[in-house]
This record gives sequence, C-alpha cells and structure tokens, in this order.
Amino acid sequence: MQTPEIVICQLNTLFGLETDYQERFKNLSEFYLKPMTHIPVSGKPNTTHPDIVMFESVDRCLKHAEDLNAEWVFIAAHGFRCIDHNFIYMCINYAKGENFSTLAHILQKDGFYELHQQCLLISVTDWIACDRPLFGRFDKLQVNLPKVERSAENFHDDYTPTQIWHNNGLGTGGRFEHDGYVYPGWNLLSTFLEKGYKVGNFTPHLRSLKQHLYPEVGDELRKYFNGEFIDVLSEPNQQEQRKRLEDIHDNAVYVYNTDPMGTHFDRYSYKTKLDTVYSVAAGFKAIEYLESATWTEDTRVVYFDYTRRALDFKQWLWENWDGKNYNEAIKEYSANKDFNPVWFAGRNYKEHWEEFVQHWGGMDEWLEIWNCYKALDHKFLYINLFEDRRALLEDMVDRKLDNPDSNNIIWFSNSYYTEYALWHFKPQVLRNMYKDFMEELRLSNNNIEIIGSPSPGQAAITYHGKHRKPEQWYEANAQ
Repeated sequence: MQTPEIVICQLNTLFGLETDYQERFKNLSEFYLKPMTHIPVSGKPNTTHPDIVMFESVDRCLKHAEDLNAEWVFIAAHGFRCIDHNFIYMCINYAKGENFSTLAHILQKDGFYELHQQCLLISVTDWIACDRPLFGRFDKLQVNLPKVERSAENFHDDYTPTQIWHNNGLGTGGRFEHDGYVYPGWNLLSTFLEKGYKVGNFTPHLRSLKQHLYPEVGDELRKYFNGEFIDVLSEPNQQEQRKRLEDIHDNAVYVYNTDPMGTHFDRYSYKTKLDTVYSVAAGFKAIEYLESATWTEDTRVVYFDYTRRALDFKQWLWENWDGKNYNEAIKEYSANKDFNPVWFAGRNYKEHWEEFVQHWGGMDEWLEIWNCYKALDHKFLYINLFEDRRALLEDMVDRKLDNPDSNNIIWFSNSYYTEYALWHFKPQVLRNMYKDFMEELRLSNNNIEIIGSPSPGQAAITYHGKHRKPEQWYEANAQ
C-alpha cells in the first residue's frame, strides 16, 4: 500500500446536539471534501487519498494519520465549504514554502492563542518529532506558557494576527505564568513554537476559497432545518450563515454551466435524430446536446427546474435575446428583477463570454446555432425532481404515444447530489429518489439518453431503448 502524503479527516464539533443535525452537516462538508480525495498525490497520476474518516477530536485525527504513515493531516470541521478541489494541495505547498508545521485560523484569546478547529493543516512528521503533544481543549488552568509575539496587523477585528512567533530571531522568547482560560489548540501551538516549529495562518487567498458555516454557534440553522421561519437579514449571528441562507432564498441562477462543455453519449451519435431534449434550466447544455446529434425544425426543447427564476430567465432569452452580447442581456434582464446570476463560485461570469463564443467556432457560427434554436418549440415546466415529476413524465408519455420511435435526451447534471439537495435530504434518500426516477424514465420513454449522476464517481450517462435490452439497462443502473 502506498504511503499517503495527506490524510483528510472530518471533525465533529457538534456532538451532543441532535443526531440528524450532526449528520446533515457531515454530509454537507463531505460534499466538498470528497472531490479532494481524487486529486493526485503530489501530482502523481492514478493515486488517491485514504477514505475520509470522522473523529470528535483533533488528537484522534493525528493518531489516525500517524497510523497510516501520512506526512500531513487536513482537518475540516462540520460546516466546512470550499470552492477549489485543489485547496488542500495549495495549503501544503504554501506551508512547505514558508516552513510552517501548522496552518490554522489563529485567534488571540485571554492572554494566549487559539487554533480554531474549523480548518487545520498539521505536519504529522513534526507532531511526532515534538513527542505527539495533545491539541489542548478549552479549560481554565494555571499553566506555564511560552511568550508569543504577534503582528500589529489583523485579518479582521483586533484578535486575528497575521503572524505570531516565539524565540525564532523575531521575538524575545521566555515564558510566563498563565492563570485563566485556554482555548482549543493551545497546547499544540505552545509546544510547536517552543521547539522551534512555525505556526502559520491561512492566507487571504486561501481564506477566500473556503467558508465555515458555524453550525456549532447559535440555533438559527437548526431552526431553518426544522422548517421554522428565519429572517435571513437579521437573525443569523454569523455572517457566513447569513450569506448561505441568502443564497438559498435568492435562488441563484447559473448563467453558464459548471459541467464541462462537450458531450458524450452511451448509444446516440451525431447521426441520431432527436425528438426532445429535456434539460434543467442552467447554462447552455441543451444546445450542446442538440449540436451533438441531429436536430430539425420539429425537435423540441423542454426545460424543467425547481427555480422559477431560472425558468423565467430561459424563457426570456428564448423570446427576446438576439444572441450577440450575453453580458448585456443579463444586465438588461436583471435591471428590474430579483435575479442573482452565478457561475463557478469565486469566478466572474462576465469574463467567460468570449471563450463561450469561441467554443462554438466564433460569433457567426454561434448566431446561426442560436437563431435555429430560437425557432424550435419550447416548453417550461416548474417542477421539483425530488417531490413531483408528473408534468415531466406526462410530457414524455404523450410524445411516446405520438411517436413511438422518438429519440430523447434528458440532462439533469448532479441534481441528486448537490448542496441544495443535501440541505434537504439525506444521501440514502436521494439515492432512492434517483433510482425511482430512473425507473420512471424507462417506463415513460422508448429511447432516451439519461445524463445525470446520483453521486460522485458513479456513471452519469446511460441509455434506455431499442439498442439495449431491459436487463442490460437494469444492470447498468444497479447501485
């Protein structure tokens, strides 16, 4: 077995609270952590990390990493979110470059310092070299601690120093008697600094790539999950909670796709004549699938979505936009509407237009495609894939009766494994919903390419129809 460079652990800081609440935030944070386990180790292909393991203390995380002979352990508490799958390796590269043994959120508290447990990167090698110090929990103690100096600058407020140090050429060294409260991480921090190891902060750039929802603070998120009314503009006492709840209530609309452009089919090809493309109302994947097969003036496009804003925007584009300047179209549409256009988190959608046009071969080619697309029959279905799919299935059955040989496509991306889905349903419930939906699609269509994944690492494309026997379809969809 290859020795891992990094072990990823989830830290349960919610133990003692309702089991369902703990499980919900475990699943949400795992949604962001799982893709990181597929990043090649040190850039080497075909390598992954050990499975993510959950513990209730940093000490157990460190022991687990030692047992696997890992060099580093990355620890993320329940409530962790991140927009870059390379985040951990960016942290490791920064820590190595600055010779840090630990990266953390360093907080000055009651005369000493805390390493906030929301997110930590710790060198297991250096931890072992320091005789495996305990992390240190919140307590009230009389204890002898090293004198620690800090920068005058803060990340925010007056208790978040950008740097701390002890006896390393920058400070005076020495010790002092502390009589009072100590906070999580105090012992590991003091031991590392005394033995000459550096402890660093996450940089502003690294901080911009992640977020912590503080589910351990207050009861607003618990109220939300219990279906109680939450005034998102005033109630949440953490800014990160407020931002997330505002995003949910704002129904952000994806104006471009986060799925890669480019298509793959199971059984269809560019020669397949399409009857209907069914698509969630995000970006331009529907047109991508039209262009990857054969479509005529009789081909239909049916958009379905749980977000009315997304459907309304799609319909407005179809009816009003000339295809020439997407950014201006979004600006015009947004002028008098509660509309939140988004793309990848942390990336400005306005910068993507030129690249998008070139994807189609240039402006002339794009405009030709867009104008032909606008001439097609469209339908817009306001439905929720999790609760009521009848309108979508009824449309499919009607087409099946009218044209038994019709070839259809449905694209729903990862609708059954998104953060939105995990805010509302447990993973096993979502998997069961996905299986039910697959069976409904099979019964409602004679020929259909199904493009949508139940969870990471599982097949996202399958086909049902005359080119595959029923038993082959069931085998392909067995979970």
